[in-house]
Amino acid sequence: MKNSTTAYQKFIDLLVAHSSDTVIVEGIKSAKLPDTDHFAKYAELLKTMTQEQRGAMAELVQQRFVAGMQNTLLFLDKYRLTNEEGVELPHCPYGWEMHSDFIGRIEGEDWPNENEGL
Repeated sequence: MKNSTTAYQKFIDLLVAHSSDTVIVEGIKSAKLPDTDHFAKYAELLKTMTQEQRGAMAELVQQRFVAGMQNTLLFLDKYRLTNEEGVELPHCPYGWEMHSDFIGRIEGEDWPNENEGL
């Protein structure tokens, strides 16, 4: 039990460390976002803001980032080993972790066929 508790604590601590190291939040504060088409309209908006306004926006984005992580953990807590029907969920059934599956689905990708998995 001690090893699993230690592993759990390490997992949570890593998430906490990750949640405070967001490149976008620092970019909002300094008005220097990545130079890509995706960020162009946001970079223009930031140029019109005062330092105080950018700080407030950065704080809001940081809070939402942490809330998103928390919501994901709440969801995973319920579905970590089994779904609501008691079916055990496979680990990396397609050869990559669930966050990659999530982003793929957000981007409109279909699920691979069963025979395409590893």
